[in-house]
Amino acid sequence: MSCDKKAKPAPVEPWVPVAGLPLPGHGAPEPELALEVADWVPPFEAFTSKRLIEIAYQFHPRVEPAADQTPQEFEYLFDNALERIAMRNAQYLAWERIETWRGLVAAVREQAPPGCQVGDLTIPGHDAAYFATFALPKTEGGTKLSSLTVHLSFLVPFYTYYEERSSLVEYATLERWKIDAVDTDISPELQPLLVIVEREIARRYGYRPFDVSISDIALPNLFIEGADVETRPTLMDALFSAYKPNPSADVRANEPLVPDYGAP
Repeated sequence: MSCDKKAKPAPVEPWVPVAGLPLPGHGAPEPELALEVADWVPPFEAFTSKRLIEIAYQFHPRVEPAADQTPQEFEYLFDNALERIAMRNAQYLAWERIETWRGLVAAVREQAPPGCQVGDLTIPGHDAAYFATFALPKTEGGTKLSSLTVHLSFLVPFYTYYEERSSLVEYATLERWKIDAVDTDISPELQPLLVIVEREIARRYGYRPFDVSISDIALPNLFIEGADVETRPTLMDALFSAYKPNPSADVRANEPLVPDYGAP
């Protein structure tokens, strides 16, 4: 094969987020989202902040433990809530379609700068999004690390990202990675990675970045698995992930630097 011509990327199947599909036991989708998969283009204008909040309440139950309720009773109510059943169905469907996401992670891995560590952190039954991190050592000795973390929702046609800056520290006689800072403004050294990631998302999903100005909208009385019970859950928690890196406490093991649950 000649090297002067670049091969065209293989076409990908249209992909629809869960909020655009009927779910078992959850009724038909709303009219503005009831579109044919083959002709589907994300109707971004339909996903107003009001609509996004409604979707959050579709997939997470309004459950609050009563004073006289045992943990077992609360767990039973949570697991059998219609919204929780809808989320389990959504997670199952997302896992059935995991190969599109794994193809994206593999494509980024192939195009990433030398030394980039790629980890697919998606775990079945967790959160409302696919989850990956792309890390670049910042110093020759490898004691500083910058990573681009990406969450791609399978409920709505949006993705979000942020940068974690970590350093290698001594912790209980072992070397560990400690998060120093988290920022939604991506540093220049990670910008080329972000361009690659966004290009692959556009090609495979047609998604757009989530509007960070509405990400912290509080959702009262919403119970999200994995969210901090001491704080009110947010729209970001509900549509993406309740995981929040904590610079003051989050310490990562040195082996492996970036776990990869989706590795072949």
